[in-house]
Amino acid sequence: MSKEYRYIRRIIGIFFIALFCFITFNNSTTLNVKAFSESDVITNTNKIDDGISTWHQISGTNPSNSGYVGSIQISNGVYLKYTFGSARDKYGNVTSGGDNTVATDVTKLNSGVYGAGYNYYSKINVFIDNHGKYNSIVHQGQDSYINGSPQKTSDSSFDYALVSGSSGKYYADHSVMGKMSPKVFMYGYDSNNRLVLKIAGYLASGPGARAYAEVVLRPSATGAPIVQRELYVYTPSGQVQFQPYFGEDTAMNDDSTIYDASTNTSVDAVGDDVPLYAIGGGQGLYINSAKNTSNSKSKLFVTNNVPGGFKNYMGIAFSSQYSQDIKGKPVSSNAGNVLTPNLKPGGSDPGDTDKAAGEPLLFANTQNGGLQAIVDANGRQNSAYVLRWDSVTLPAGSTGHYASTIGATVSPYAVPIVTKTYTNSNQNSDGTNNVGDTLHFKLKVVNNGLNSHWNYSKLVDTLPKGLQLDQDSVKYVSTKSVSYGSGSNQYDKDVVDGSGNISASSTTNNTINFTPNKVLEDKATYTVTFDATVTFAAGESSSLTNSASFYGNNQNASGVALDTTATYNDSVKIPIASPHLDISFDKTLRNDTTNPTGSFSNSVDGKKGDTIEYKATIKPTGTDTVKSAIFNDKLPAGLELKANSITVNGVAQSGDIDGINLGSIANNGTVTIGFKATVTAVTKQTATNIAVLNSIKTANGKTYNNFQSTSAILNIAETAPTMSFEQVPTSIDFGVINSSGSERILPNVKTDGHLVVDHTSDTPFQITVGYDNDNDDAIKNTGDNSKLIQDNDNAIYFNQNNNTNKENWLPLSASGIPIKDEGFSGSHTNYDLTNYIGLKQWRLRVPGTATSGQYSGKITWSMQDTLQ
Repeated sequence: MSKEYRYIRRIIGIFFIALFCFITFNNSTTLNVKAFSESDVITNTNKIDDGISTWHQISGTNPSNSGYVGSIQISNGVYLKYTFGSARDKYGNVTSGGDNTVATDVTKLNSGVYGAGYNYYSKINVFIDNHGKYNSIVHQGQDSYINGSPQKTSDSSFDYALVSGSSGKYYADHSVMGKMSPKVFMYGYDSNNRLVLKIAGYLASGPGARAYAEVVLRPSATGAPIVQRELYVYTPSGQVQFQPYFGEDTAMNDDSTIYDASTNTSVDAVGDDVPLYAIGGGQGLYINSAKNTSNSKSKLFVTNNVPGGFKNYMGIAFSSQYSQDIKGKPVSSNAGNVLTPNLKPGGSDPGDTDKAAGEPLLFANTQNGGLQAIVDANGRQNSAYVLRWDSVTLPAGSTGHYASTIGATVSPYAVPIVTKTYTNSNQNSDGTNNVGDTLHFKLKVVNNGLNSHWNYSKLVDTLPKGLQLDQDSVKYVSTKSVSYGSGSNQYDKDVVDGSGNISASSTTNNTINFTPNKVLEDKATYTVTFDATVTFAAGESSSLTNSASFYGNNQNASGVALDTTATYNDSVKIPIASPHLDISFDKTLRNDTTNPTGSFSNSVDGKKGDTIEYKATIKPTGTDTVKSAIFNDKLPAGLELKANSITVNGVAQSGDIDGINLGSIANNGTVTIGFKATVTAVTKQTATNIAVLNSIKTANGKTYNNFQSTSAILNIAETAPTMSFEQVPTSIDFGVINSSGSERILPNVKTDGHLVVDHTSDTPFQITVGYDNDNDDAIKNTGDNSKLIQDNDNAIYFNQNNNTNKENWLPLSASGIPIKDEGFSGSHTNYDLTNYIGLKQWRLRVPGTATSGQYSGKITWSMQDTLQ
């Protein structure tokens, strides 16, 4: 072996040793690096409570959205649709999908025609299907159709992004779906069996790194043409910090074969040159497809009326040359940079959040020029918008939720936005509500349509067990929107155009079933409010859910229906604090006149004169006990309490039914309160009786109030119109005199009894009183049967009431005279007229020839309708 050979072996040996060491080092490093897979994404995002119990993966190397396009009806043949990716062909027709680029890794452009910030693939797409034609509402890249360039769908919208500090001039750099790797495309169904879609993945880098995220598209639970766009971020281990944003470039176009409303292929040169407006109340913004609303063919709106809704929003004039956290550029080149409003990461400027309803958004304060109109790089408004949430620090094992809604319509169709909310001034710090609390509910409809007329035909809200409706509290108010000012000073104001109470007939059986019959034009509202008490029955569960249904349909300006009635729904969850006590409080009744031995029930029929017997049964259960309580009850109109009819556990009670003191009630013990009432009403009506327990004091030191019983309903039938005397005076006493042989006029010293009438027709009528000295009822001496007045001259005089309030003495005749000159009017039951015929209203003529003795006779009463 030569020296040279030995040298070579040594070198080779060293090389292998070095190589071995290198491989060993690398192997030890890669043992700590986890390769993330689609199954990891599915496993971790399944830990997110997104409201869908079962998700299904759309599998394959390049999964397609074919068949996965959600749909919400706007009117006949018109729909709001949603998907990830493209859903149209090159001729502008809507397809059922077919885009297999949905789950492809995002490609970002940094130069060229589009410029920095444009993303391809994995994009949110919401659009209008107008009788099969594709109407865009977000910007679509050129040729972004199936078999064309579907990856360009909404390419200028960055959708959801996570940023940190002030990082990133272009938020497309931080696009959530752009950062996902690997990612999965999945679908599921909501409780109404409507399609829900999501793209989920692992965030490998940037803000939110090492977390899992999913972007969800789902239809609004209300049934309105609204899509909820939601981002969920889940961190399995270690906290993550970020600030969520959402950005979208709009382009409302009813002919998608024309790129961006022009044959020009440069988005910066065209754009949708229309203004943006605030909805008001920090809720969001809306955009019409034309500068004049009456000429607009479509409208979109974006709101935070959803759990996890954004905190701030801002309208911008989109341009690739500007960061999407500022408005754009001023019209005047000398105005300097835009200062405010802005939505800088980590900043406190609220953007356009504080703008008034109807206020235009494309104005900003600049460095040198003050308030300026804002445009894109080519002098167009090119409307777009950005949404921002607060900065977030998510601890390990937690989930963040960030959402917004987008709705749209075409002229002349409405978008009824329905909401049900409640407030409680006594709500506990943990958000729970106590038994006895009064909750104030608001059921509101606002029409976010375009040149529309929505016929609001019915509202139904059936309260769940555990809530008792206060019928007297149900009210409505309607408003219309009036625009004021112009330019940057333009704003809208709601003007009340109707209000009132809702009748008891629409609020029976713990249900509001109301017919507004109100046509709501654009931006008009209709609000129904009511109070309900939390009863002990609510303590059986940790929460109550109350749902309301709103019914209506589209009309044209002449009132002709454009479609059939549709239903929109909303519900509210009401957390309940356990009272450790439950009270069964039932109110029942029966008609003792028609069924005196029958069973008590929740509802009976009756009519005037019937006796109705009521029974209230109180039975407490639970770990706490009732030490004392006060029973309060007030009869509804049309009923009168019968004297001496009140009993407690069969023992007669004095006093009234409003304020009966009850002592201790043992658990599972029963207290029964009974009483009777007479029906006095003569018109058809529903008389609902609800008792209330107040000052309920328990062994645990709790006090509860306003606990209402179930309803006892009396259906009063109309009684045929009557005219009758319920009471007439039994005597008119003129006293005792000594005869002097001279004629005398005696005033009455007393009138015994009352004059009470029923006159149930709502018509004018007259009461007359008469005396006939020629018949057998003339005033006579009871001893010798001789008449007081022997001839036909006047015997009795009556002081008739007149408008002058002066004495007006008239002699009574056989035909009778009115007791009130102008008569009476209206429908009356037990109408007491005693004040017209009382003391000193009568005079008796006693002739000098009258013999001594006791005299008596009769007068007659009559009642008749008079001509109007």
